[in-house]
Amino acid sequence: MGRSRVPWHELIQDIFDEFLPVMSGRGIEIGDREFNKTFRVDYYCRAGAPLAGAQDPSVIRPFDHFREHNIIEYKSIHQTLTEAQFRNYVGRALVLENSGDGPSLQGRLTLTILTTRTPRKLLAVAAYGFERLADWKYRANWVPELDIIVIIQKETRGIVGGDPLGFIQVLEGNARLQASTWETLLDQDLLAQDVFKRIMETINREAYMSVLEQVRTEGLTKGRAEGLSEGLTKGVKSQITTLRKIAGSEAALPFERRLETADSVEELKELLLDVALAVDRYIDSQPEESK
Repeated sequence: MGRSRVPWHELIQDIFDEFLPVMSGRGIEIGDREFNKTFRVDYYCRAGAPLAGAQDPSVIRPFDHFREHNIIEYKSIHQTLTEAQFRNYVGRALVLENSGDGPSLQGRLTLTILTTRTPRKLLAVAAYGFERLADWKYRANWVPELDIIVIIQKETRGIVGGDPLGFIQVLEGNARLQASTWETLLDQDLLAQDVFKRIMETINREAYMSVLEQVRTEGLTKGRAEGLSEGLTKGVKSQITTLRKIAGSEAALPFERRLETADSVEELKELLLDVALAVDRYIDSQPEESK
């Protein structure tokens, strides 16, 4: 997948525009991008009162640290957060804290940095006083009265956190890891599964094709190494998994039932071809803008 083809910052902003109230666990009164002569932040929002049930300890809420005013910065998936970029983000937040003629936002502002990769060198700098809140969430105790939070997206894989964490988990740039993330998400009883699918389709036609080709290649390799029947069975299962991820359980169910009764190499070959064509047809049926 070409790194320059996915507009990551636009995508994360669009997701926040539509779904930040769900993600944050707080009522959002106003959400819009802030522009200034001296700096630009990725996203800025103002939060109102907590939503009902927001204190439920069983729900993972990645933005439960929000205060009245909140800045979110998003690192591209192929980049690691460096110390220089971290200091730049903090500097921009401090400019916003005391910008204009209005009252200071000191003590009422948070800075959240979303990054795919773990910034190990940055977290090791003692001067910033990073405190681990979870495997995927750190707080820097550096600037008094400014909550500085780093959320590491890849560390959230496999955590069942419902819709809030899901919107972070779905932003993954590696096709092999995407497949693992999608399977976890689509197995959950999420209110926003259609939204997840739309986001995945926006990002990932290339990833779909890559996974499809990988499955076909692995099926043939396993067939030679482990016996044709066993290899074909594994190939069919992999294709069915792919179809379930991109088109849903209902689309995959007929093929799963056929696999249960297939008892010959010829039936397995026919089934492998049919489910592969079903995957291709689903991909080709999607609107051009999502391919």
